[in-house]
Amino acid sequence: VLLESFASGRAFVSTQVGGISEITSAAPGAGFLCFGRASKDYAEQLGKALRNPPEAHGLSAHASNHAWDKCARIYWRHFEAMV
Repeated sequence: VLLESFASGRAFVSTQVGGISEITSAAPGAGFLCFGRASKDYAEQLGKALRNPPEAHGLSAHASNHAWDKCARIYWRHFEAMV
C-alpha cells in the first residue's frame, strides 16, 4: 500500500513498525512517521505532510522501480540461477 501511495505521487503517514522506515528512507520527504500512537502524533505528521508535499512525478518514477513486474523478473532470474 505504501508503494502504491508513492506510485500515485502521494506521501503517507504511518507508525514506525516493521520495514516502513526502510521504505521512507528510500524516498525522503514522502513518508511521514509517527513515533507515538497518540492522536497528536498523527496530527503533527499529517500537518507536515500537507505543508511539504513530495514532488509527485519524481516520487511516482521512484515507485515504478519497485513495480511487481520488475520485481518478479528479478526474483525469477535469481531462481533460475539457483537451479
